[in-house]
Amino acid sequence: MTVDRRTSPRISVDVGVKRRGSRFFVKYNGDISANGVFLNTAIPLPRGEKVEIEIDLGNDEKILLNGEVLAQSPEEAGLGVSVIFSKIKEEEKKRIEEYINSVCVISR
Repeated sequence: MTVDRRTSPRISVDVGVKRRGSRFFVKYNGDISANGVFLNTAIPLPRGEKVEIEIDLGNDEKILLNGEVLAQSPEEAGLGVSVIFSKIKEEEKKRIEEYINSVCVISR
């Protein structure tokens, strides 16, 4: 049994991910929190790989963050990878939290 260690609220979103050496973002569906994102993907990304994450907050507002692949999920938990945001500024983290909270309020 896996233990959920997440401490921040999460919502389902589509995010753009750009791998090192690529010029293009690829869209993934995932769950985002203020600390990172879980990407639903059948294509494994190696642990430690650096990626850029583009988050669309609506109203033509996007945040571009650096991230690092933290872990791949075990197959029994579903396919995907966990990415932790690295070098995130406090105002970026706050904006993501505000976005998550606004989506949670709308969906209630």
